[in-house]
Amino acid sequence: MISQAAEASFPLLRFVAPYGDTVFNRLQAAELVTELHRFEALLGADERGFLRAAIQLAEHCAASPHHYLRFEGD
Repeated sequence: MISQAAEASFPLLRFVAPYGDTVFNRLQAAELVTELHRFEALLGADERGFLRAAIQLAEHCAASPHHYLRFEGD
């Protein structure tokens, strides 16, 4: 799913590594929320549930000092 974002129009999402871990800090998470909302428009209804959960986590991370959002790869 996120591999679809591997292009320049998603400057943060394109760095989510499918086989490695990717960590975003509070400042990056604020920008990531915007990208995730744009990315949501590209998905089917069955994939949006996961993305909405990721958006909520990114919003929480962006609003909370010393929080990080981590994507774990394979």
